[in-house]
Amino acid sequence: MDQLFQKGRQNPTISKNMPPKSGAIAWARSIMGRIKRPIYKFKTKENLLQTETGKEVTLKYIQLAKQLD
Repeated sequence: MDQLFQKGRQNPTISKNMPPKSGAIAWARSIMGRIKRPIYKFKTKENLLQTETGKEVTLKYIQLAKQLD
């Protein structure tokens, strides 16, 4: 998702007949939704985000979420 965000950051892909600003907002929200789902699933598994890999994933999620916001 980070690569998708970086690629489309300057010129996001928007739907036909959608104003540029609202299209960019919808694009950012769709990326955010795609990264939220796995994180919520990881939270349901006990201690999964407490591992080294889990901590790295959480950090990347937070960084990307801040950029999208």
